[in-house]
Amino acid sequence: IRLSRMISSARSAGRPDPRPSKASASPSSCSAPVIISPAPGALGRQLGASDTSQHNIDRWGEVRAADVMLPRTDLRDRATGEAVVQIARGLFGGVGLYLDWQPHNGLHLDVRGYRRSGLPYPTEVATWSRVAGQYVALDRAWDVAA
Repeated sequence: IRLSRMISSARSAGRPDPRPSKASASPSSCSAPVIISPAPGALGRQLGASDTSQHNIDRWGEVRAADVMLPRTDLRDRATGEAVVQIARGLFGGVGLYLDWQPHNGLHLDVRGYRRSGLPYPTEVATWSRVAGQYVALDRAWDVAA
């Protein structure tokens, strides 16, 4: 999967183009390959009915979240990382930036908020980041990682 395919799908569903403005967008961030993280549970987990993780199949009856990596994209670079996060915020209801995953940095992407909004996309987006095992506000991730 490529981010450009996700963007095309969103536009065909009537959403505005989620890419950053041409001045700030990185061409590579829109055409980068996206892979599911090799970590166990990256695409669905059985955590019991009381756990509210968006990955939890027991709670939701479906996989509502995926942990993905962009192996050819340097998410630690602030301009690139911000462009990728902006794209993700236009497509998903939950976006977590993880600058400490191996073998590549990555994103948690989920669909929370879709059903509540009644639209084919969320109207609010939950965001967060983790750097060196510490959760920090998304806009601080690159400062903490420096």
